[in-house]
Amino acid sequence: MKRSRIIAALTALLMLPAVSLNAHADEHPFTYNKDAWAFANTFYMIGNFYRLTPDDHAIMEKTLSHTERRVFEECMAQKWQGCCYGFAVTALMAHEGMIDLQKYTPDAACLHDIDVSEEAVSLLDYYQQMQCMDETRNEIAWITYYETSEERLQKLLKLVKDDTPALLCYQGHFGATPNICGHAVVAYDYESGDYTWDEKHYDGMVKIYDNNFAYDNDRAYLYLDTQNGNWCIPEYKLYSEEDAQIGQVSADLEYLNNKGLIAGTNYQSDKPPMALLQSGKLNGKYSCTKSSFDEAWHDTQDDAEIKEFCYVFGSMVASDQDFIAPDAESGYCVTVQDEQELELTMFYPGLLLYTKGVGKATRFS
Repeated sequence: MKRSRIIAALTALLMLPAVSLNAHADEHPFTYNKDAWAFANTFYMIGNFYRLTPDDHAIMEKTLSHTERRVFEECMAQKWQGCCYGFAVTALMAHEGMIDLQKYTPDAACLHDIDVSEEAVSLLDYYQQMQCMDETRNEIAWITYYETSEERLQKLLKLVKDDTPALLCYQGHFGATPNICGHAVVAYDYESGDYTWDEKHYDGMVKIYDNNFAYDNDRAYLYLDTQNGNWCIPEYKLYSEEDAQIGQVSADLEYLNNKGLIAGTNYQSDKPPMALLQSGKLNGKYSCTKSSFDEAWHDTQDDAEIKEFCYVFGSMVASDQDFIAPDAESGYCVTVQDEQELELTMFYPGLLLYTKGVGKATRFS
């Protein structure tokens, strides 16, 4: 058995200026041809690899903790899988007047006026990878553990019925895709009506700015049956009664802009830290249990607190196997029946542990 080695430890965080909101931002509703980006979330428009301008990379270097920088840069170096989270968060920020639009396109009066440029792509890519921030990862772990998809849907409805645009993340098998994937959009309005999709009837509609399109696409809206809580997104053939799930929902820009490129905050959550373990594909029978060392290793058989789930970054395929638990002080052990290559990453508060090798068990403590 190989002992995992410490990759990095938490470093002091840079104190960042508070967010400056436009006092007039809430005087107008989110409007598609003003508050949405004019180009779509496709590599045809913004390229097929992630990148930052030198100035933006310098901000990332001095703003993030050592562990966050490592994960951030690994995400930047991976194969391009979309930038939906970046599109959604920056659209919410622009609606609140937080982005200096003229910095990206002279004479731009709204986000829709911004042209494709290296500076704009860098902005999108920066916010896309902010999903790897410690606070964001812990928030997603916490809501996944303690909340249901139905509870997050109710949170979304409360926001949009109050005319508050919000980040909406959801996941499922998009169309015929065999893997679970995720997407991030802006939900901004609600209407009652009579809607039919695939011979199913719905009486509510959440309007969505879906950055996969450069136009307002009503097939990308979320349609809801208020009688039973079932919902669908026709564009992707996602249905709640099958496997589609509502993920993160937030209109809190202090949280969404935590350590952000533009007037980033130093957001402190009141949620307790979670233990999150991500693994490559485990073949055959496997288990994840708590582990401790007292002259010898002790692996408890009581794993009721540990839940398995799919952790999905926006517009990305879910990782193979993930485990989550509320005890961030305990050690954990992943065991497989047949010897195989094990590659796992363990996230504790301010600490990132990684191991890779062939064996039947890996312990983190």
